[in-house]
Amino acid sequence: TFNGCAVSESGSAKCWSDDSRDDVNDAPSGDYLDIATADFTACGIRDDGTIRCWGSSLEPAPSGSYVAIEAGNYHYCALRDDGDVNCWGDDDYQQSSPPGDSFESFDSEGLGNCGITTDHEVKCWGKVEEGDW
Repeated sequence: TFNGCAVSESGSAKCWSDDSRDDVNDAPSGDYLDIATADFTACGIRDDGTIRCWGSSLEPAPSGSYVAIEAGNYHYCALRDDGDVNCWGDDDYQQSSPPGDSFESFDSEGLGNCGITTDHEVKCWGKVEEGDW
């Protein structure tokens, strides 16, 4: 990742990048609850639960109300307030194709994702290799 973002105490997005194109540096105004960055892109959950993405060559984010967002290599996943996980972006290793379970939490790393279901099971999807977490 060549860029980063953080949510300030006031809720605004603050981003930086070593990208001479400044794709990520100009975060859209508004209040954010969470932000993830990857590969010259950023996506944030706004205070109303919707997702807003910016940067270069990014597919549109799914609609709905979300509580958490993570980024892997060329893909994003977000946890809906009802426990579903939605992913978008590259899907070469099924990293954007989560199982149909309901999740409490999850994390993305590289080309894979793992989460804890509401049944307290660990489920992974995509290309998950030993040592990823």
